[in-house]
Amino acid sequence: MLTSVVVGSRGIRTSEWANGHRGCRRIAAVVLAVFFFAACFEEPEQTTRLGSNAPIAIAIDRAADFLSDRSLEYDELWFVNQASARLGEPFTRWAPALRPLGSPQWAERVLSNLRNIELHRPDPLPYPSDIEPTPRAPLTHEFKRTVRLIGRMLLSASSCSAADPESLEPLVRQVTRDSWGYLLCHQAWALVVGITRGCLGPAESEMLREAMARRILGELLASEEVTDLGIEQMATLCLLGLCEWIPDAYVRRLVELQEPSGSWGDLPGEGVPENSLREEHTVALAFYTLANLWDVEPQPRLPSAFP
Repeated sequence: MLTSVVVGSRGIRTSEWANGHRGCRRIAAVVLAVFFFAACFEEPEQTTRLGSNAPIAIAIDRAADFLSDRSLEYDELWFVNQASARLGEPFTRWAPALRPLGSPQWAERVLSNLRNIELHRPDPLPYPSDIEPTPRAPLTHEFKRTVRLIGRMLLSASSCSAADPESLEPLVRQVTRDSWGYLLCHQAWALVVGITRGCLGPAESEMLREAMARRILGELLASEEVTDLGIEQMATLCLLGLCEWIPDAYVRRLVELQEPSGSWGDLPGEGVPENSLREEHTVALAFYTLANLWDVEPQPRLPSAFP
């Protein structure tokens, strides 16, 4: 039996104190047990396919999830397969299973046949500290003519042969014509494929590569917002082996603007007809860019239109 102790006129009920003290100990024990079992059964932190929760790795994962649910055109599949080869497993098992959108048309067959081509990897070029922002329109010509010219370049780059001088002339003419915007980016693609296939000599191709890269970067630096063309320009700099030229502010902005679905929404840019670009096109180019930036340190020093 618990007793009470009285001190003067003030009574301290030891039974109540003891019961309260034991109750506190029981509550503390329960709380500790809850934390212990929660720690034991807590799910491990989720990581991306790359085994990292870095912002670029998360963006790559989201883009892959988005593309997994879509049928892709052949230019989109080309960039996704090239990016997956860069990233390695499990992307190299994932990419070939992606669905194409219908049968390839005339120029698209080129992209299908060259999907897994191992591109020439040129040496880095010096950091271009003298680059100035150069605003240009997205389209060199009206939309349909631009598309036709792009198709011809795809065919020339894929059919040229060092043993056939006549096949080289169209490619050289097409990659050296004055252009900007989307057409310039496709000229760079044709240049890289032409170099890989041995259709262009090293001295000539190196001069062209640097000239194209400088013009592309100048146009990119003039952008005040992220557009489909801006993402294609970043992808093209990586295609030219110059990912490190992309300003860090542009990479951060690209990652920040990605939606939870993995998409970047509709980013046509001024002068591009409405509904002429697919969401998947933007995501495939961003996926390629981020895959190539995964182990590259972007340049923070270049002037940036972004904060």
